[in-house]
Amino acid sequence: MKDCVVYQLNKLDLKQARERSWNVLVDATGTGYDNADLHMLLFFFETLRYFPMGIKYYIIYDMPWLLNAFATLILSMIPGFAKDKIKFWDPKELLEHVDENALPDVLGGTCRECYRGVPQGAMDIYYLAKRDFDLDRNEVDRFLQPSLKYIDTENWIEVENV
Repeated sequence: MKDCVVYQLNKLDLKQARERSWNVLVDATGTGYDNADLHMLLFFFETLRYFPMGIKYYIIYDMPWLLNAFATLILSMIPGFAKDKIKFWDPKELLEHVDENALPDVLGGTCRECYRGVPQGAMDIYYLAKRDFDLDRNEVDRFLQPSLKYIDTENWIEVENV
């Protein structure tokens, strides 16, 4: 996950930072203590050190009040320059700063651009698990089982086998 985040941030930084800054928005809707990963959050905020000019704000959107103590703990570990870049916004504040036409429906917007598509050339998890870890379909299903309760199967997208 960390490699993916760094790759995407670097790609965005190379493309945009010389012209303008950009924001990272983390949708915390429906999160709870099970999602409170201290090391991952510190990693996210540590990236501010490496993209100081590109990242304008880290926006934590719709964080449940139950996590306020956790957020206070995290903020106490972050250097001052980075704290100024971290914002906690509720849905109303997000719409004050971002035009609803630029937001997807899950964030209260009206943007019609499809964000649920599968990138061209994407490989399915069964293929990757077999190729990289020699796992069969049943083993992959066993690993996925605990996560299925969090997956929106109504909008499930199948990837053709490669």
